[in-house]
Amino acid sequence: MFEIGKHYNFMTIAPVTLGQSYTNVKAIANVNFNVAIKFRDVVSVNYAVVQESSKQLLDPKQAIYTMFETQDGETVVLSNEWIDPNSVVAIDSVNLVININNITTDDISKINNILTAMGYKPKITAINAPTD
Repeated sequence: MFEIGKHYNFMTIAPVTLGQSYTNVKAIANVNFNVAIKFRDVVSVNYAVVQESSKQLLDPKQAIYTMFETQDGETVVLSNEWIDPNSVVAIDSVNLVININNITTDDISKINNILTAMGYKPKITAINAPTD
């Protein structure tokens, strides 16, 4: 369902237990139960999802799990069954390089703060302007 290295938006089938939606998360691994259980109590979570959604799900030991990295760098493990397949949207992303000329060093922290507040993780490199 999820291609490793790609970013996705999706909704879950149990918003109280899992959170309603995930935005711009990166699929970093598809794992089985033995790996998933090391990162999350998937047995208890699966039980809670069944209670909340009233859906019949696979035994947690038989499910396939995807590990995602959130925009905050957190690793989240979700059973593919906990995700609404009709809500999955692959996000195409690009890297953006911007040159802003003639700013002060105080402006660097302002720009960094603005981008961080918007959910980005900027990598800012200051280059001294050439002297004539």
